[in-house]
Amino acid sequence: MDENLSYVREFEHVTLARVLLAQYASDGDTSSLNEASRLLQRLLPAAVAGGRTGTVIEILVLQSLTHHACGDTPGALAPLEQALTLAEPEGYVRVFVGEGRPMASLLTAMIRKRAGWDYVRRLLTTCDDDDGTAQTA
Repeated sequence: MDENLSYVREFEHVTLARVLLAQYASDGDTSSLNEASRLLQRLLPAAVAGGRTGTVIEILVLQSLTHHACGDTPGALAPLEQALTLAEPEGYVRVFVGEGRPMASLLTAMIRKRAGWDYVRRLLTTCDDDDGTAQTA
């Protein structure tokens, strides 16, 4: 994974980060989680510099899930809040709802932090409608 990151392979790198997170969820090996975290840290500045907002949102969501997997909810909420702020004007839904229970848990924590955020409430409702995993606060 020490190769240079490029826009052409950005999708593959984001997918690799997802695979590493899934591997950690499967076997609990923290090296997968650490590798995903390092990869995401390297991907984010390039996506920001390139103005690829959709990719930035996805990377921030994955960073949030990485922190959550480590048991660091406060650390997970910072990138999640950034992602939500970027996503709200365009009405992104699937990038959050598609992450299932871990994201529903984080969205619930975000509502506790910022109770009046209607966009987050709508996402939680969609999570609930989608698979029954979310509990609105």
